[in-house]
Amino acid sequence: MRIFRVVIALSGFLPCTLQATTSFCVPDTLTNYVTGGFSCTIGDKTFGSFEFAISSLGGTPALASAIMVVPGGTSLDPSFRPFS
Repeated sequence: MRIFRVVIALSGFLPCTLQATTSFCVPDTLTNYVTGGFSCTIGDKTFGSFEFAISSLGGTPALASAIMVVPGGTSLDPSFRPFS
């Protein structure tokens, strides 16, 4: 019974913690978007857990620091565009 109470107490603090670290999505490098714990919002939608994997089809792969992520769209139809 004691474990159940502890879990409920901790889960009550979780939304406050996540809201404090969430900011509006702004143009930035992919390096910053894939940083652990990063999240951002467009309208009423929150995005996080971005990932990046290097692959190449015969050329030199781009580094995450060389790719700009540009958020856009609307709160009803958010989007992200990568530019390198």
